[in-house]
Amino acid sequence: MRHFSRLAALVLAAAAWSGTADAAAFDWRRELLAIERSLAAPGTLTPANCSETLGAWTSRLAALPSADFVPRSEKEAAEVLVQGGRWLERFFHVRLLLKRRWNSFASPSRACLDAMRRAFRYARFGEDYLAEWLIAHGGLGNAPKALLDGGPPHVLTNPAAGSADLRPGDVLLRRRSTFESGLIARSGDEQGDFSHLAIVGRDDAGRRYIVEALIPSGTVVTPLDDYLKNTDESRVVVLRYHDGDVADRAALEIYRRARAALDAGRPIPYNFALDMSDDTRLFCAQVADYAYRTATNGQVRLPEFPTRLTHFLGTPIARAINVSVAKTFAPSDLQFDRRFEIVAEFRNPALITTTRHGSVAISRLLAWLQSGYDFGSNLLAEIRGRLALVWAAQAGGPGDLGVAGAVVLAKVAEVYTFLSVRAATIDAQAVRETGHALTFRELEARLEEFRRADCEAARANSSASSELHKLLIPPPSGCVLEHRE
Repeated sequence: MRHFSRLAALVLAAAAWSGTADAAAFDWRRELLAIERSLAAPGTLTPANCSETLGAWTSRLAALPSADFVPRSEKEAAEVLVQGGRWLERFFHVRLLLKRRWNSFASPSRACLDAMRRAFRYARFGEDYLAEWLIAHGGLGNAPKALLDGGPPHVLTNPAAGSADLRPGDVLLRRRSTFESGLIARSGDEQGDFSHLAIVGRDDAGRRYIVEALIPSGTVVTPLDDYLKNTDESRVVVLRYHDGDVADRAALEIYRRARAALDAGRPIPYNFALDMSDDTRLFCAQVADYAYRTATNGQVRLPEFPTRLTHFLGTPIARAINVSVAKTFAPSDLQFDRRFEIVAEFRNPALITTTRHGSVAISRLLAWLQSGYDFGSNLLAEIRGRLALVWAAQAGGPGDLGVAGAVVLAKVAEVYTFLSVRAATIDAQAVRETGHALTFRELEARLEEFRRADCEAARANSSASSELHKLLIPPPSGCVLEHRE
């Protein structure tokens, strides 16, 4: 008989139980508790059963309809409102347990890694959906006025770290609700939750700064206290390298290089090609690799497991911005580097819904481009792209981004805006009809239905087609696309 761990057995039992005739009896809270208890027990998740075990859980969570996630009675709603913050903490605790198990694996397989990436991503889907429900019903207030300030449920801290205070060499993974953020987070073969990476640097006097590579400014340095005043982030996760001395040297090395370039009036340009072999330009995640590699004379390279870009390479976006590498360092990769621990996580409830709509929009756009769609001619995007290139040059240089790259990014922005608004409209209608929002998977399905109907209307030269198929050109094969996860 095929071997399943105790965790897989619990997950599959919960799934089977929820599929009985009494489907209304399903309780996601009970399932989450079962997973949490099992992960806390030694030996339940191993390199041998990792892929199968986590696959059983993520498949169940991904397929969970919104109707099964929201409270079904006034009594249950009152309970969730009271206990909502604790349930958010439980989701965070599950990720800490998953990270602990992952860090203990000596030689994890690619299948295990991909399953772990999906487990983190789907856990955040569930967590964010709960947070959205709490916001809509007055159970979750506004975020603190500074990043990493305050406590649960907006700032969750790993008990092993003691506090969310930042140390030199710490790495911050960030996610915003902009199209650039969504594009970076979702371009890998295994999509991620984060779009930007910054590192805590320090000067010779011990003063701390944030060092990061930005589009279009290049690598910049910001005093830490000033940086923490910015709460325009949907989510921030702090990761810490296991060797404090190495982390401290990395912080000093990256600060010195970035500061020297800025003082010379030649900031390190942005590396749009995502080529890790070129240190003359740096993209955001590459900044951390450079810091740790330089601090250890090349002994430490980041990340441990880079993102594959197999599907992205075939898109007009990759061609326009000259991305040709098969693998690169995506910000989300560092979550699965076994040399780093999770320190804390910040969430801004006010941006969760907008970020979800944007993530669905960019995920669908990338899937369509990977299936043969292309961008149509767009004079306004041409103008915006060229103007953006001029502005970038004035701001410090556009790196290796040419006219074609700037124009295609302007086209991405326009389609992203259109699809985000459409997703928000679909979601709002669902709230009016059912009393609750759609899940990420449900919203993706609705956007896909809209695309196909609109494509067929456009091919029939119908005036019923929308702006979408003026912005995008469907593949010659027609409106039916091959499904890709």
